[in-house]
Amino acid sequence: MIDQRRSKNAEATIYRMTLTATVYHVWQERNRVVFQRRRRQLEEIVRMIIQEVFSRGSLVQRQNKRLQDLNSYPM
Repeated sequence: MIDQRRSKNAEATIYRMTLTATVYHVWQERNRVVFQRRRRQLEEIVRMIIQEVFSRGSLVQRQNKRLQDLNSYPM
């Protein structure tokens, strides 16, 4: 496996964005459960993560091309 932490290619950047978005949304969901006593469905959280990665990645041309290649998530 490529060391995704240090590489600067599009795949490594998308990997880091996905990891960051996942941690953020899991933490947000944890706070939502603890403070509001409300839960989202897993599919909704996954969709939010994917939408965030696609929206941020589409701002950079080389990432956008790679994201389009990966665009196979069933909506």
